[in-house]
Amino acid sequence: MAVKRIGFDDVLAQLDAALALCDDLGLGGHARRSRFAGYRRTIVAAIDRVHAGVPAPDGLDAQQDAVAFIESLLLGEVVPFLRTCPSDVVASKLAVVLDGPTLPSAESATSNRARNFMFELSLGFRLWRAGLAPVLGDHPDLICVVNGTPVLVECKRPLSDEKVSKRIKEGRDQVLADLKRGAAGARRPGGRRALRKLRRRSLLALAVDDDVGLLVEESDEAGDLRSLGQRCRQRPRQVLERFAAGFD
Repeated sequence: MAVKRIGFDDVLAQLDAALALCDDLGLGGHARRSRFAGYRRTIVAAIDRVHAGVPAPDGLDAQQDAVAFIESLLLGEVVPFLRTCPSDVVASKLAVVLDGPTLPSAESATSNRARNFMFELSLGFRLWRAGLAPVLGDHPDLICVVNGTPVLVECKRPLSDEKVSKRIKEGRDQVLADLKRGAAGARRPGGRRALRKLRRRSLLALAVDDDVGLLVEESDEAGDLRSLGQRCRQRPRQVLERFAAGFD
């Protein structure tokens, strides 16, 4: 996959687009008090250093710079997708994303909701960029209709390798609970037929070491989740079409 070079000025422009979206949604004050305001100051200082020919920092300062650029880029790149979503849903998600500790290393089980929600938005953006039409929600986190088949998605972001199995079980339990309540079928046309399809094709997206793995539930009510061995960032449409096929 080709690597696209992104300049410091590009990252700043994308972050400013995200902050403008926050203003439009009534979150401007929240954004100006958030970690992203600090990230913006870090990016502006880095741009000034480049123009002045000052060497880049090292140690903790370099780590803080990297986090500012990466997290600003992640937030900025989802803006075109979020502009297509209902404003009330986007506002509720962004209000959480803006919070959280400045550094990921400072996260705990009680302070990781911001980056958990960011993972949902990032996955939604990747699916949208692939030509799908993901719908943001609470449970499930996302719904996509692929070739006429609804696919229900739960997103999990374990804090450690030891938590992976637990988060997979939580995601699977949430998917099955949504199906039994019929909540997923109510959010998309098709009624009981759509719900039957969702029972056979639900999805768990798992963030591990800054990558995304897709795990698919193959059976109606039980069965182990298995890895498809694919990466959503590379071929999201093809991955979804692979397990959405075969209903008709």
